[in-house]
Amino acid sequence: QLVHLVAVLDPEQVIPLTTPPSTSRGYGLFTIDTATNTLDYIIEYDPPTPSMEVAAHIHTDATHGENQVGVPPHTLPAGPLKVGSWNYDESFEAILLEGRSYVLVHTLSNPAGEMRGQIVSSISIFDEGQVVPPTGSPGFGWGFCSLNSDTGVLGYDMEWRDLTGTETIAAVHGPAPAGSGAPSIFNLPLGPRKLGNETLSPDNMQAFLDCELYVDLHTSTFADGEIRAQLAPVPDLGPGAPVFERGDCNGDDAYNIADPIYLLAFLFPGPIITGLGCFDVCDCNDDGTLNIADAIFALSSLFGLPAVPPPPPHGTCGIDPTADGLDCAMPATCTP
Repeated sequence: QLVHLVAVLDPEQVIPLTTPPSTSRGYGLFTIDTATNTLDYIIEYDPPTPSMEVAAHIHTDATHGENQVGVPPHTLPAGPLKVGSWNYDESFEAILLEGRSYVLVHTLSNPAGEMRGQIVSSISIFDEGQVVPPTGSPGFGWGFCSLNSDTGVLGYDMEWRDLTGTETIAAVHGPAPAGSGAPSIFNLPLGPRKLGNETLSPDNMQAFLDCELYVDLHTSTFADGEIRAQLAPVPDLGPGAPVFERGDCNGDDAYNIADPIYLLAFLFPGPIITGLGCFDVCDCNDDGTLNIADAIFALSSLFGLPAVPPPPPHGTCGIDPTADGLDCAMPATCTP
């Protein structure tokens, strides 16, 4: 199921760690409707043995490595399979979208929490192809991020596998887009899993939101970096998020050959087109960059055999479901 938010449940995220460590694992899938303030979820986990569940909640407000203070706002159904909805108060919306909520399952053996999963939308993939130049390493990994935009706290949970050498340094770098380099901002703890948080400066928080922070993992084999991941920013899915119809570059509320022509005129400027009010609307292939490939995609989607339409939102107004560094102001003619 394509969803807005996910959670991976395990005992390592519980604060403090369970003793002895639990072997329970699980996952959560979440869709959010910001118009009706509804969070739908399906959560499943391997039943702890010999423990049994006594309660489970969605907790807020905390990034990775932090605990909620106060009463959790939503009680989950009992049992290892939980399906339901939470009609949340508007005050929780930014908290949910920024990854500042988590699932916590309490058991007889671990009443303070047996397993936890941060509910996030920011997911990054580590591989050798993002290193400049690529290393050819078989190493890979993944990372989840949460953000408190009020305090600048960036939470993280990262793991990797199959490195060719011993890890020497892991650091967050920026600001730099994919394919470029930048100085390190802070180091991450050594080890195959990194779980914690760091307070960013206002400039570095903006760099994260602009997809211009990345993690570089250095090893004894590749001193300049073996694998890398561009940190995916938290997408804006709230009611204030800009809406547009992908492909309608000239803003005439129609999708036709005039749109790729308009884009080409912007990419290769002449006396007619000097700027765009919305870059996302012309990112026809939704790869997070604006270039001639978008015009080619638009032409193919209009006249190809078969003609494949642009990715959502297309055919109606909507928000960008993909986190990228492009921005968009709402075109005046975009009609939902």
